[in-house]
Amino acid sequence: MCIRDSIEVARMRADAREALDRIDGVTRMTAELFYAYDDGANLTGIALGLAEGGVAVLDGANNRVLLHVTDDAFRELTAEEPTTITFNGQSVGTEVVGPIVDLLWLPGRAAETRDSVTMLDRTGVLFSHYTNLGDTRSIRLGNSSAWLDPVAMATYLDRLYVLDRGAGQIWKYFADQNYVQTEDDPAIFFSAQAGLDGAVDFDLYSEDGSLVVLYADGRVRYYDTRSGRVQWDENTLQQSGLTTPLVAPVAVKMVGRGLNASIFILDPGSSRLVQLSRGGTVLTQYRVLDQAGDEVLSQASDFAVTDAPQRVFVVAGNAIYAAER
Repeated sequence: MCIRDSIEVARMRADAREALDRIDGVTRMTAELFYAYDDGANLTGIALGLAEGGVAVLDGANNRVLLHVTDDAFRELTAEEPTTITFNGQSVGTEVVGPIVDLLWLPGRAAETRDSVTMLDRTGVLFSHYTNLGDTRSIRLGNSSAWLDPVAMATYLDRLYVLDRGAGQIWKYFADQNYVQTEDDPAIFFSAQAGLDGAVDFDLYSEDGSLVVLYADGRVRYYDTRSGRVQWDENTLQQSGLTTPLVAPVAVKMVGRGLNASIFILDPGSSRLVQLSRGGTVLTQYRVLDQAGDEVLSQASDFAVTDAPQRVFVVAGNAIYAAER
């Protein structure tokens, strides 16, 4: 095949992809490589700073968390190399870092006024790294000895929640009371069997504590946590524009407040990032391509979204990507 024919075939394929995108309501985003680690790394989590920039990532292959210093718009790295802030076997106070399952960038609160990169390990210890002074502290969560398979955490107001698939619970802890768990309110209440043994991620809306739960088989449940009842599910999404069901989703985030609030679901199985309204309406479906035109989301394990302007950070393999329209 001559060069002219190759160019024509590439153009025809691009036209076909654009036509399919229009039919499916897909928006394509271009990703730039933000940072690449050595081949031995496998990034499984990401969290963005709250006020002054910064990108924290979890390297699951080496059980460590690294911090990239950036400008407050997350566009420029202001230090060439990241700093390792937590690592396997590290002694922090009376605790030792075990297998880390998730990380969050938590805002200061009444009991602790400083923002922190907070990490949870499988043994039930919370490690908080305070970026202003570079110190790290640890605290063991109450009742964590009863955990069976913790996989994710989220926060709402001064509460921390842990998804324990093995126990079929989302445990509740009160940060302003040194992360205690009350006997009469230890976990989120569900009015019917929630099937959390198949859940992979969850998040809570910052204004009313409503809850979205994501399942490995493509199910989605949005709960009113006051009643414990399902407000909508994946069938609602199919009726509101999700023509292709979720295949193998791995992460869900709630971003924004009020009319600007959205739910984002990362589905590597279909190479999509789906944006929903809190009411269960499909707003946009994103595909993310790198500079060579290859899919990024098919290998992605986690993501983070900046609210205004909207940019998407994705971790896939040993790399961090930043994407926008």
